Amino acid sequence: MQTIIADRRAFARALDLATSVADRRSTIPICQTVNIVANGALRFEATDLDTFATVEIGYIGEPIAPFALKGPEKVGRALRQLDSDTVSLSALVDVAPGGRPDLRAPIASGQFRSSMATMPSDDFPTQAPIGHEEFAVDLGQAELALIARVIPAISTEETRYYLNGICVDRIDEWTYRFVATDGHRLMIADVPLPGAVGIIPDRTVIPRRFVNTVMRHFARTKDAVRLTYGRRLLENKPDKGLAPELGGAPLVSVAGKVGPARLALTSKLIDGTYPEYTRVIPSTFAHTIRASRSELLRAIRGLVALADGKVRALKIEAVDGGVRLSTRAIDLGDGSFVVPAEHGFKPETMIVGFNGQYLLDCLTSLRGEEVQFDLDASHEHAPAAIHDPADTAFRCVLMPMRV
Repeated sequence: MQTIIADRRAFARALDLATSVADRRSTIPICQTVNIVANGALRFEATDLDTFATVEIGYIGEPIAPFALKGPEKVGRALRQLDSDTVSLSALVDVAPGGRPDLRAPIASGQFRSSMATMPSDDFPTQAPIGHEEFAVDLGQAELALIARVIPAISTEETRYYLNGICVDRIDEWTYRFVATDGHRLMIADVPLPGAVGIIPDRTVIPRRFVNTVMRHFARTKDAVRLTYGRRLLENKPDKGLAPELGGAPLVSVAGKVGPARLALTSKLIDGTYPEYTRVIPSTFAHTIRASRSELLRAIRGLVALADGKVRALKIEAVDGGVRLSTRAIDLGDGSFVVPAEHGFKPETMIVGFNGQYLLDCLTSLRGEEVQFDLDASHEHAPAAIHDPADTAFRCVLMPMRV
């Protein structure tokens, strides 16, 4: 019987990476599996039909016939409990000879033996990789961390699906802007990418689930990852002698090392028109508030605790030498917290009201010690720009609310 041998930890890790994309709630059974191919590298493939994952590790032995493994998350969980160094995977065995084929994959590690159910590899949906790169750049930890700061503002509203991702704009020769908004808050990160080759079209929208998966696996990696935008190459079937043509919708891909494995994630883009977000960014300011970010966070978290974990409406009023943040808990009553701040308002003047959770997300995404609120003359009714004066790469815009 043909058998291949791989490192057990690498095998279990590869299954984990692949199953993070597989859709276990899908009504399509093949999308709940991981396709395993041993041919030069041991490759694990998974998809939810929007995002495709390919994970590769090394192995020893002759190639075996590919198959789609059922219950891959359970196999990975079992292998993580073992203490042997290797895992072996043998050619499929038909446990129901003479009847309807029931092909099982023999998997063994030390004293552990299993015979796992499979599906035909030919049924697994394939995704041709990007064959023509229109844009490519290496992203390090700093760039990934800056992009990750806009994630809280990505919309989850299905009716406005075009907001369910991060919009990418090119703002100068080597700087790209990553934007997220749900209509109530806007987060913007300007990321320098001097090593970029080519151009990614303005208003390209990268899906939320893909972004979250990328951050989950690559945010802590020490090696740079490769971000690519482009199209597939389709074979000219009538005339095999012609060069392949560009085909299908554009794709985005991120690839890099994750421990012992090499992971490549490829996704479709959101097909929709992103709104003109620049219109809500305040351009003129009549008022400015400066305060300590840590003090503001402490105040909001204290009010969150009073309101059973949720502060929906948060009022900000001027007092001598600072601002008062206050909220009302329906069952318990009112709560307030005074934070030292610089401002030009008269004491006891109502400044603005915000959704408390949105303001908390904004302050958490900032990194500096100081926060500046820029407000126009109609400060109670107009969007507020919130940023760290020492950090020009990131800023938030919050819509006010009645309190």
